[in-house]
Amino acid sequence: MTLVWFWLAIAGVFLVVEIATLTLDFLALSIAALLTAISAYILQRGPQYKYMALILFGGYAVFSVLVFRIFIRKWIFGPKPLGENPLSIDRVKGQKLVVQDVDGKMVVWYEGNYWNIISSQELKPGDTVVVEELKDGKLVVKKIL
Repeated sequence: MTLVWFWLAIAGVFLVVEIATLTLDFLALSIAALLTAISAYILQRGPQYKYMALILFGGYAVFSVLVFRIFIRKWIFGPKPLGENPLSIDRVKGQKLVVQDVDGKMVVWYEGNYWNIISSQELKPGDTVVVEELKDGKLVVKKIL
């Protein structure tokens, strides 16, 4: 019977931590400890059950955390808002960049990479341009006067 009280105390500790943090992770662990206490009450058969209870707690914990992470958290907090796609052209549109000459090609430096550029205007190194769109893997730019 002491094993049952031990797991109930663990469940209570996890519940107190959950109330303090409001992450739902510790609530899942509290439920796992409560299920382990119920299992200990039903199946208690001597001292070797202590190790079986730890294994059951691990299984219950994994299951309950997964259920809370996949289903309950989305239901309570709603889906995560879609952030800006890091590969989206919308990030580079309107950026003001400086033209550089690399191996005879006019390019711009943007977020750690050289980008080939297309322009209907005559460009030279040092010109400031604004990005209008992405076409065939190249930035279409317009010279800022």
